[in-house]
Amino acid sequence: MTPHPSPSIDVLTPPGWRDYELLDSGDGQRLERFGAYTLSRPDPEAIWRRTLPDQEWNQASAAFQHGESNERWTKRAKLPEQWPMQYEELSFFARLTPFKHTGVFPEQAVVWQWMQERIATAGRPMHVLTLFGYTGLAALAAA
Repeated sequence: MTPHPSPSIDVLTPPGWRDYELLDSGDGQRLERFGAYTLSRPDPEAIWRRTLPDQEWNQASAAFQHGESNERWTKRAKLPEQWPMQYEELSFFARLTPFKHTGVFPEQAVVWQWMQERIATAGRPMHVLTLFGYTGLAALAAA
């Protein structure tokens, strides 16, 4: 019996990112580069198999340990309290939070781009209501 090849998954990344990259995902985890640092963190939606070997994952600068009562980052390298990042012309800081986030949601970049395009072509002053204002990056993009 011939085994079926594993289906491939296309990774879509919004254009304009220099400081973010999804390196791998699978088995309930994401391996991402935020600026100069590589982070491993849980993602329950990543139900497929990882592509990169464990050696690559083990070299992450920090990994978020997800448990019932002990959720925390384990730093494998020296990380600053916060570090600079950039998306197109937006400059901001990333940091490790106690609940697996970094203060940056890279997938929101398409929304920032859409907002900037609408504002630039409106031909009049715009008022923007940000309903996903957790990081402030949408407001920064609209400024």
